[in-house]
Amino acid sequence: MKDKMSSRERNRRTDEKVDMILKVLRILVGIMIVAIAGVLIFFGIRYRSASKDYEDIRDKAYLIETPDASDQIGQNIDEDGEAVNPIDFEYLCSINDSCVGYIEACGGDISYPIVHGDDNSFYLKHNFNKESSSSGCLFVRADAIEPFRDYVTYVYGHNMKDGSMFRSLLKYKDEEYLEENPYFMIYTPGEVLKCEIYSVLVVDEANIPEPAAPEGWSPADGERIVELITCEYSGDNTRLVICAKILSL
Repeated sequence: MKDKMSSRERNRRTDEKVDMILKVLRILVGIMIVAIAGVLIFFGIRYRSASKDYEDIRDKAYLIETPDASDQIGQNIDEDGEAVNPIDFEYLCSINDSCVGYIEACGGDISYPIVHGDDNSFYLKHNFNKESSSSGCLFVRADAIEPFRDYVTYVYGHNMKDGSMFRSLLKYKDEEYLEENPYFMIYTPGEVLKCEIYSVLVVDEANIPEPAAPEGWSPADGERIVELITCEYSGDNTRLVICAKILSL
């Protein structure tokens, strides 16, 4: 009888331990779910906040409406046949005096100001308003002498999972998309620049090459090139590089 009672008691205690372990596991799983949800909500709010900031800037930056279609890019011409700069750089520079340009690409999916800072790290984690932001800001490499006047100007931007910043550049990996959308626009305080893409590269971060000049082009003749660079995740530390020749309008 004693042995039977002892066996029952052992079974009861074992069941209680199992129940306790299951309760603890359920609590831990619940905490993990709440924590993950909190992280997702936190980053979702940050993404939406960053997008809203740039939407506000975009709404105020344009002096005139510009066409969205790629085949219409650069068709803002005044009565004298001169290209019209649609960007209010006085407004942009009042927010950030490091602003040196504005880019339109991918049918308007990319539409952002470009800055030229003192280093290549600050604008990875700060937006155009110089506020902390995971989206950062599009920026020209710090060693540029005269952005968009140098023979080569390198412009960097994040590849954001919400589709913002330079994310849409990945579309250019599709040859058909590139053939249908070979141009993008860069506006500076003094110029309207139509840029024609001639090369799309996926390279290692440590080996971003000097651009091979388009056939017939030479820095001695005043031709200029711009490279758009963003992360590309098909390999470790790979970067997508869009090479384009600048055509002044």
